[in-house]
Amino acid sequence: MERYDDGGEVQYQEESKVGHAKIFKSKEKEYEQFASQSKEDLLMNEKKLKYTLSSDANDKIFLKTGKKTVALVRIVALINIYSSDGRVLVKKGQKGGFVDGEDVLSQKGRCWIYDDAVAIRSEIKGNAVVAGKAVVLNSVVKGNAVVTDLSRVSGKSVITQHAVVKDMAKVIKGSIIGGNTEIGGKTKVANKKIVEKPFDKPLF
Repeated sequence: MERYDDGGEVQYQEESKVGHAKIFKSKEKEYEQFASQSKEDLLMNEKKLKYTLSSDANDKIFLKTGKKTVALVRIVALINIYSSDGRVLVKKGQKGGFVDGEDVLSQKGRCWIYDDAVAIRSEIKGNAVVAGKAVVLNSVVKGNAVVTDLSRVSGKSVITQHAVVKDMAKVIKGSIIGGNTEIGGKTKVANKKIVEKPFDKPLF
Protein backbone atom coordinates (compact mmCIF):
# COMPACT_ATOMS: atom_id res chain seq x y z
CA MET A 1 0.00 0.00 0.00
CA GLU A 2 1.43 3.37 -0.96
CA ARG A 3 1.71 6.22 1.46
CA TYR A 4 1.28 9.70 0.02
CA ASP A 5 3.08 12.55 1.74
CA ASP A 6 3.09 15.91 -0.05
CA GLY A 7 5.44 18.62 1.17
CA GLY A 8 2.62 21.02 1.92
CA GLU A 9 4.13 24.03 0.11
CA VAL A 10 2.76 25.86 -2.90
CA GLN A 11 5.44 27.40 -5.09
CA TYR A 12 5.11 29.93 -7.89
CA GLN A 13 7.62 30.75 -10.61
CA GLU A 14 7.31 33.54 -13.15
CA GLU A 15 8.69 33.62 -16.67
CA SER A 16 8.51 36.69 -18.92
CA LYS A 17 7.59 36.04 -22.52
CA VAL A 18 6.50 38.70 -25.04
CA GLY A 19 5.57 41.08 -22.25
CA HIS A 20 3.34 38.55 -20.52
CA ALA A 21 4.05 36.73 -17.26
CA LYS A 22 3.59 33.00 -17.33
CA ILE A 23 2.92 31.38 -13.99
CA PHE A 24 3.84 27.80 -13.30
CA LYS A 25 1.91 26.25 -10.44
CA SER A 26 3.09 23.32 -8.37
CA LYS A 27 1.34 19.97 -8.51
CA GLU A 28 -0.23 20.67 -5.15
CA LYS A 29 -1.82 23.83 -6.55
CA GLU A 30 -3.48 21.69 -9.21
CA TYR A 31 -4.94 19.57 -6.46
CA GLU A 32 -6.97 22.59 -5.35
CA GLN A 33 -9.19 21.97 -8.38
CA PHE A 34 -9.93 18.48 -7.09
CA ALA A 35 -10.43 19.83 -3.58
CA SER A 36 -13.00 22.34 -4.81
CA GLN A 37 -14.85 19.57 -6.63
CA SER A 38 -14.79 17.50 -3.48
CA LYS A 39 -16.21 20.42 -1.48
CA GLU A 40 -19.00 20.77 -4.00
CA ASP A 41 -19.78 17.09 -3.58
CA LEU A 42 -19.79 17.52 0.19
CA LEU A 43 -22.21 20.42 -0.13
CA MET A 44 -24.42 18.21 -2.26
CA ASN A 45 -24.49 15.77 0.64
CA GLU A 46 -26.77 18.16 2.51
CA LYS A 47 -29.46 17.03 0.10
CA LYS A 48 -27.81 14.09 -1.62
CA LEU A 49 -26.07 11.25 0.21
CA LYS A 50 -22.64 9.79 -0.57
CA TYR A 51 -24.10 6.40 -1.43
CA THR A 52 -27.31 4.44 -1.56
CA LEU A 53 -28.30 0.78 -1.61
CA SER A 54 -28.54 -0.89 -5.00
CA SER A 55 -32.01 -1.67 -6.33
CA ASP A 56 -30.62 -4.35 -8.66
CA ALA A 57 -31.84 -7.81 -7.64
CA ASN A 58 -28.42 -9.22 -8.58
CA ASP A 59 -26.84 -7.05 -5.88
CA LYS A 60 -28.69 -8.76 -3.04
CA ILE A 61 -27.32 -11.80 -1.23
CA PHE A 62 -27.98 -13.75 1.95
CA LEU A 63 -25.27 -14.64 4.44
CA LYS A 64 -25.59 -16.93 7.43
CA THR A 65 -24.03 -15.56 10.63
CA GLY A 66 -24.37 -18.06 13.42
CA LYS A 67 -28.01 -19.10 13.60
CA LYS A 68 -29.24 -16.05 11.68
CA THR A 69 -29.42 -15.40 7.95
CA VAL A 70 -28.83 -11.77 7.02
CA ALA A 71 -29.96 -10.03 3.83
CA LEU A 72 -27.19 -7.90 2.31
CA VAL A 73 -27.22 -5.28 -0.45
CA ARG A 74 -24.42 -3.66 -2.45
CA ILE A 75 -23.75 0.03 -2.01
CA VAL A 76 -23.64 2.43 -4.98
CA ALA A 77 -21.76 5.77 -4.97
CA LEU A 78 -23.86 8.87 -5.64
CA ILE A 79 -20.83 11.19 -5.87
CA ASN A 80 -17.10 10.98 -6.54
CA ILE A 81 -14.98 10.36 -3.46
CA TYR A 82 -11.50 11.91 -3.51
CA SER A 83 -8.29 11.19 -1.63
CA SER A 84 -6.51 13.96 0.27
CA ASP A 85 -4.21 14.50 -2.75
CA GLY A 86 -7.01 14.71 -5.32
CA ARG A 87 -7.12 11.17 -6.67
CA VAL A 88 -10.53 9.70 -7.35
CA LEU A 89 -10.97 6.79 -4.96
CA VAL A 90 -14.56 6.00 -5.89
CA LYS A 91 -16.39 7.17 -8.99
CA LYS A 92 -20.01 8.23 -9.05
CA GLY A 93 -22.09 5.18 -9.94
CA GLN A 94 -19.42 2.72 -8.79
CA LYS A 95 -20.70 -0.26 -6.85
CA GLY A 96 -19.10 -1.32 -3.62
CA GLY A 97 -19.39 -4.15 -1.15
CA PHE A 98 -22.33 -5.37 0.92
CA VAL A 99 -24.06 -4.00 4.02
CA ASP A 100 -27.16 -4.97 5.98
CA GLY A 101 -28.38 -1.36 6.28
CA GLU A 102 -27.66 2.27 5.44
CA ASP A 103 -26.43 2.98 8.95
CA VAL A 104 -23.38 0.70 8.56
CA LEU A 105 -21.22 2.86 6.26
CA SER A 106 -21.00 6.53 7.23
CA GLN A 107 -22.23 9.06 4.71
CA LYS A 108 -19.34 11.33 5.76
CA GLY A 109 -15.61 11.09 5.09
CA ARG A 110 -13.80 8.91 2.53
CA CYS A 111 -14.73 5.58 4.06
CA TRP A 112 -15.83 2.92 1.57
CA ILE A 113 -16.53 -0.78 1.28
CA TYR A 114 -14.95 -2.20 -1.89
CA ASP A 115 -15.17 -5.38 -3.94
CA ASP A 116 -17.16 -8.18 -2.27
CA ALA A 117 -16.39 -7.15 1.30
CA VAL A 118 -19.19 -7.37 3.85
CA ALA A 119 -20.08 -5.27 6.90
CA ILE A 120 -22.91 -6.39 9.19
CA ARG A 121 -24.23 -4.55 12.26
CA SER A 122 -21.01 -2.54 12.24
CA GLU A 123 -19.71 1.01 11.85
CA ILE A 124 -17.38 1.91 8.99
CA LYS A 125 -16.45 5.57 9.26
CA GLY A 126 -13.79 8.25 8.83
CA ASN A 127 -11.46 7.27 5.96
CA ALA A 128 -11.59 3.55 6.68
CA VAL A 129 -11.48 0.91 3.94
CA VAL A 130 -13.01 -2.56 3.93
CA ALA A 131 -12.06 -4.47 0.78
CA GLY A 132 -11.46 -7.82 -0.88
CA LYS A 133 -13.67 -10.48 0.68
CA ALA A 134 -13.22 -9.25 4.23
CA VAL A 135 -16.07 -9.54 6.72
CA VAL A 136 -16.72 -7.08 9.54
CA LEU A 137 -19.34 -8.21 12.04
CA ASN A 138 -20.54 -6.28 15.10
CA SER A 139 -17.39 -4.14 15.06
CA VAL A 140 -15.99 -0.70 14.21
CA VAL A 141 -13.46 0.22 11.52
CA LYS A 142 -12.51 3.90 11.61
CA GLY A 143 -9.75 6.46 11.09
CA ASN A 144 -7.55 5.37 8.17
CA ALA A 145 -7.74 1.68 9.02
CA VAL A 146 -7.91 -1.03 6.36
CA VAL A 147 -9.53 -4.46 6.60
CA THR A 148 -8.92 -6.47 3.44
CA ASP A 149 -8.33 -9.81 1.70
CA LEU A 150 -10.03 -12.72 3.51
CA SER A 151 -9.68 -11.25 6.97
CA ARG A 152 -12.41 -11.26 9.63
CA VAL A 153 -13.19 -8.71 12.33
CA SER A 154 -15.93 -9.50 14.83
CA GLY A 155 -17.08 -9.49 18.45
CA LYS A 156 -17.21 -5.74 19.08
CA SER A 157 -13.60 -5.26 18.01
CA VAL A 158 -12.21 -1.89 16.89
CA ILE A 159 -9.73 -1.31 14.05
CA THR A 160 -8.55 2.29 14.11
CA GLN A 161 -5.91 4.88 13.15
CA HIS A 162 -3.70 3.35 10.39
CA ALA A 163 -4.02 -0.30 11.36
CA VAL A 164 -4.26 -2.96 8.66
CA VAL A 165 -5.91 -6.37 9.00
CA LYS A 166 -5.18 -8.51 5.95
CA ASP A 167 -4.67 -11.97 4.49
CA MET A 168 -6.65 -14.51 6.53
CA ALA A 169 -6.19 -12.81 9.90
CA LYS A 170 -8.96 -12.77 12.50
CA VAL A 171 -9.53 -10.07 15.10
CA ILE A 172 -12.22 -11.06 17.60
CA LYS A 173 -13.64 -10.71 21.12
CA GLY A 174 -13.38 -6.96 21.65
CA SER A 175 -9.81 -6.54 20.44
CA ILE A 176 -8.49 -3.06 19.64
CA ILE A 177 -5.93 -2.71 16.85
CA GLY A 178 -4.47 0.75 16.23
CA GLY A 179 -1.45 2.83 15.30
CA ASN A 180 0.30 1.43 12.23
CA THR A 181 -0.13 -2.18 13.36
CA GLU A 182 -0.46 -4.84 10.66
CA ILE A 183 -2.17 -8.12 11.44
CA GLY A 184 -1.72 -10.62 8.60
CA GLY A 185 -1.20 -14.23 7.65
CA LYS A 186 -3.42 -16.56 9.66
CA THR A 187 -2.92 -14.62 12.89
CA LYS A 188 -5.78 -14.71 15.37
CA VAL A 189 -6.11 -11.86 17.87
CA ALA A 190 -8.64 -12.28 20.68
CA ASN A 191 -9.39 -9.85 23.51
CA LYS A 192 -6.17 -7.88 23.05
CA LYS A 193 -5.14 -4.25 22.52
CA ILE A 194 -2.30 -3.71 20.06
CA VAL A 195 -1.41 -0.12 19.17
CA GLU A 196 1.91 0.68 17.47
CA LYS A 197 3.18 4.18 16.66
CA PRO A 198 0.88 5.79 14.06
CA PHE A 199 1.96 7.47 10.80
CA ASP A 200 2.06 11.26 10.71
CA LYS A 201 0.09 11.48 7.46
CA PRO A 202 -3.13 9.78 6.35
CA LEU A 203 -2.94 6.97 3.81
CA PHE A 204 -6.15 8.09 2.04
